[in-house]
Amino acid sequence: MSQESKTPRTDAEASDAANYAPIEKGWYVHVDFAGQLERELAAVTEERDALIASARIREANSGWRPIETAPMDGTTVIVGRDMGSFGFVRGYGRFEGKPGSFISGWVCNGFTDPPGNLGLGAPTHWMPLPAPPTTEPEQ
Repeated sequence: MSQESKTPRTDAEASDAANYAPIEKGWYVHVDFAGQLERELAAVTEERDALIASARIREANSGWRPIETAPMDGTTVIVGRDMGSFGFVRGYGRFEGKPGSFISGWVCNGFTDPPGNLGLGAPTHWMPLPAPPTTEPEQ
């Protein structure tokens, strides 16, 4: 416990002050010191959780996600990779095999003719497919 958290009091003063408890000979601390720390920790934790939730919402709304978070169960998703001067190449694909096995990886097709497929064997980002269009006309 730091010296700042200790409140030096004489024994006579401390016995009259119900709000202080001895922690060492001649040193007393406010009884609610631990409660104050708990309240401050709770406030910081709440703020951290709110920031994490906000970041997750922004990530979900931006669409593109790191490829490490993509489903590895054969689900078809939109994939992409920044190819420098070729631009950001996009296509669709799915992960085949089991992660870490000898024969496994992304099976992808570009949205354009070759070299549109360039780099899609190792995509860096993904996003879920949008919902299919409805067959009913909008009114």
